[in-house]
Amino acid sequence: MVSSMVRTNGAAADACEGLDVRALTDVTGYGLLGHGLEMAEASGVRLEIDATAVPLLRGARKAAAAGAIPGGLLANMSWVEGKVEMDGVDQVTAQLLCDPQTSGGLLAAIAPADVGTFVDRCAKRGVAAAVVGTAVPGAPGTALVRAGRR
Repeated sequence: MVSSMVRTNGAAADACEGLDVRALTDVTGYGLLGHGLEMAEASGVRLEIDATAVPLLRGARKAAAAGAIPGGLLANMSWVEGKVEMDGVDQVTAQLLCDPQTSGGLLAAIAPADVGTFVDRCAKRGVAAAVVGTAVPGAPGTALVRAGRR
């Protein structure tokens, strides 16, 4: 956890250079869902997220299942309520998607033609990158989170 939290987002940001990046934010106190919904609202789109594609720190699921969750997580879950439809997503996963205990990582909305290039550039820079979802037409600032792609 500490090694993840002390790493800056510089290499991932550099990987965006020259690509069609539509939106970009660091994932901090509002969790992946909070930041993603804000991006979707500002962009006029709905998100579809594959919860199984979201990388988690080792031990995060076990800690959350044991009840080791911060108060900010509950506030984040309350804020996303009514904006997110969960399809087959268990409670622990839903909590982790709202977890405020991060020190970044970037959430990037990248044009489909540039996604592969971005992932390759991140790998060359020693940065883990994962495609966790897509922006689709729909109610702006909402999301469908599925437990796996269909």
